[in-house]
Amino acid sequence: EMCIRDSPYWSFPQVEPRALETSFGLPSGHTQKATAIWATMAVSFRKTWLWVLSIIMIIMIALSRIYLGVHFLSDVLTGLLISTLFLVLYLKLETPLVNWAKRQSPWVIFLFSLITCLIPILVAAAIRNANTGWQIPPGWLVTDIAPFSLEGILTINGSLFGMLTGYVWIMRSGGFQTRGNAFQLVLRYVVGVAGMLAIRYGLKFLFPESTDLLGYSLRFIRYGLIGLWLTALAPFLFIKLKISRKSRRTE
Repeated sequence: EMCIRDSPYWSFPQVEPRALETSFGLPSGHTQKATAIWATMAVSFRKTWLWVLSIIMIIMIALSRIYLGVHFLSDVLTGLLISTLFLVLYLKLETPLVNWAKRQSPWVIFLFSLITCLIPILVAAAIRNANTGWQIPPGWLVTDIAPFSLEGILTINGSLFGMLTGYVWIMRSGGFQTRGNAFQLVLRYVVGVAGMLAIRYGLKFLFPESTDLLGYSLRFIRYGLIGLWLTALAPFLFIKLKISRKSRRTE
C-alpha cells in the first residue's frame, strides 16, 4: 500500500466518504486480504458451497471499498490481481516448503520466519525514508493521513511471525484436536478471544506507542505474541484445561 495514489474523496469534493482512509489507495488492502483469506479457504477445503461463498465475499468487499469512497475500481482490481498472484505462488511453493521445514530444526525455521517477516518491513521503511520530504499535493482535500506509516505492515508481519513460530512448536509437540463438544468449543472461543484481547490491549498499555525504533520493535513483539497465542499458547492452554487433546503422541 505504498503506491502514491489518492483515495477518491481525497481529491474529488463530490465524493462523500463513508469511511476514512489514511494510506494511499493503490492497491486496495482490504481487497487483497479478502481475496487471500477467502480464496485460500476455498482452495484448501475444496467445497462447492465455500467457493460460492468466497467469490461472493470477495466481490462484496471489493465493491464496498468503492461504495465507501476510499478506492477507485482500478485499486480493487489491482488488489485482486496481486492476491491472486500470491495465491498461485503459495500453491506452487507450499509442498516444497513444508517438506523442507520438516527436515529443519525449530531454530532454523524460527530464523527463516523472522527474516521472511522482516524483509517487507525493511522495504517499507526504506520507501518511507526515501519520501521524508513528501507533502500533500495541492488540491487534495485531506490533512489527517499518514500514508507512509509502518504500523500496518508491522502488525501483519509481527502476527505472521508469531503464528509461524507457534505453529511449528505446537505441531512438533503433538498438535491438538480441533473437534470437541459444544461446551468445549464455546469455552475455547471465550478463552482464545480473552487471551488475544489481554495481549493486545494489556501490552498496548504497557508498551509505549511511538514512531521510533523502540516503538516499532515493541509493536512487532506485541503482535508476534498475539500470533503465538493463536497458534500455540492457546492450544497448549486448551490441552492443560482438558478442553482439547493432543492430536498425536510424541516421544
